[in-house]
Amino acid sequence: MEARIKQALFLLVTLVIFTSCDSKSDLKNEPIQIIAYGTDEFKDFMESNPKIDLEKSWDLQLEYYKNNPKSLDYKSYKASVTLFFIVDNNYVYTLNHMMKKVVKGKLLEGVWVNANTGEVKYREESKIIEAVNYAGWGGNR
Repeated sequence: MEARIKQALFLLVTLVIFTSCDSKSDLKNEPIQIIAYGTDEFKDFMESNPKIDLEKSWDLQLEYYKNNPKSLDYKSYKASVTLFFIVDNNYVYTLNHMMKKVVKGKLLEGVWVNANTGEVKYREESKIIEAVNYAGWGGNR
């Protein structure tokens, strides 16, 4: 009987662990560093001279999208893409119209450029960051 209880507890714990994992997201339920555009923290980050600067990240994300288009054609994407945040040393480029769908928040889906390595990827991230201000940087359109 005791062995059956131990087995049942093991299965229950295993089930809880697997159901609590979010396989679609790279952002775990761990604290993440979020730096909003236009803040003192953003200025400090840029003054720390990241390997990939803001202008280079802009060029990298445009080139990535041009070669890997998603829902918009390249010209429309370039006209509406904006940087609102740096998240864990990644410049996060999202679309303006997606931002306005979320009341007092910003969706993190978009092209992410790593400020240390220059790695670029598209993330279908469903996390929303609470933010009232919609100020962002639109690069050199």
